[in-house]
Amino acid sequence: MLLVAKVNGKPVAYKLGYEKSTQHFYSWLGAVIPEYRGSGIAQSLLNEQERWCLEQGYEFISVKSMNKFKSMLMMLLKNNYHIVACNPVNDGTDSKIKFLKLLG
Repeated sequence: MLLVAKVNGKPVAYKLGYEKSTQHFYSWLGAVIPEYRGSGIAQSLLNEQERWCLEQGYEFISVKSMNKFKSMLMMLLKNNYHIVACNPVNDGTDSKIKFLKLLG
């Protein structure tokens, strides 16, 4: 699944994910161009992805992020994604954080 947000016809953000099983959707990648951050675009894409996943019959969504992406972490927590794993990267400078959200 690929979602693209446009402003005046210009692509400014995307969200990409795929099926891991008939119950599990993995939200793989997403980004918003820096000058459009904070405008609610990422939240809109997340909402649309969740709506679509429910419509397709998925039971949960998982996503991974890193501690350095604070705004992403805050958005996921605000939207009831739960931390299910946290693993430091090899050099110890950051952590990979896995989130899970039950749908429905």
